[in-house]
Amino acid sequence: MDKIDEPRSAFTYEIFITHALIPPWKEILEQGQMATWAPRNNQRIRHIYARPAGPILKSLDEFYWKLRWSRLPGKAIIVFEVLRSRILLLLRPKIISPQNAYTKQDVLINIPDLYFNSNVKSIAIHRLAAASTKNFVVLTTTSSYINEKILQKELERLPREKVIGGRVVKSKEKTFTSGSFRFYTPDVLFETMANLKGYRSWLAEDLAMGHFMNEKGFIFTNLKSLDIGSITELEKLTDDTLKETIHFRVKSGSLLKRNDVAIMMALHKKLQELDAI
Repeated sequence: MDKIDEPRSAFTYEIFITHALIPPWKEILEQGQMATWAPRNNQRIRHIYARPAGPILKSLDEFYWKLRWSRLPGKAIIVFEVLRSRILLLLRPKIISPQNAYTKQDVLINIPDLYFNSNVKSIAIHRLAAASTKNFVVLTTTSSYINEKILQKELERLPREKVIGGRVVKSKEKTFTSGSFRFYTPDVLFETMANLKGYRSWLAEDLAMGHFMNEKGFIFTNLKSLDIGSITELEKLTDDTLKETIHFRVKSGSLLKRNDVAIMMALHKKLQELDAI
């Protein structure tokens, strides 16, 4: 695939939001994101999700995930995941247009949405992003709020090639972009997705992708991102902090009792009052 060069003035980007269409994420998407920064008529946004798994398969997957983080069974599972990595990297799940899509740009990765498949799903999304004709592809998640007004300004000032960035974090001596907020110029993904040798599919998917990109020698560009865990935390943020932050990661409560929707709505209202979006 030949890269098509566009004039500098033709700046474009798109945002891929990755979801799991199960509670509480489905409600956060519909009542939080779509009611605030990611409305259905925003054609720059593509919602991407895998096929919801049935209850039995989901229970087995959750049991597998718990074992994976336990001491002795966890070691055995990681050995298994290392052994299956070569097969995993060859998998190319079908990417289709879902029947009950939120927007016409939506994409369904036709595999069960399981922890077991998280790296398969991630690689499929990155391959999809590699085929983008936009200058930048931004990847984010259901629990995120993005201020597109600032995002566009920051992306527009960056080079149009060889760029990776987002919420940059460090794990020991390795640098990577958090799965909650990362962006690429498609040429980076076109180059790296063509040969996944060295991809550590037994790691958490954002750490695995980060290690992989790190070892390719790419420099990571950090853009301002904040966590908000409650309405109280939101109220403590200064106006200047709110106005200059691109990405907010909303992470409130437990899996069964989250308050992300209320926080997103309050954040959106505050940014509107500040004329920041």
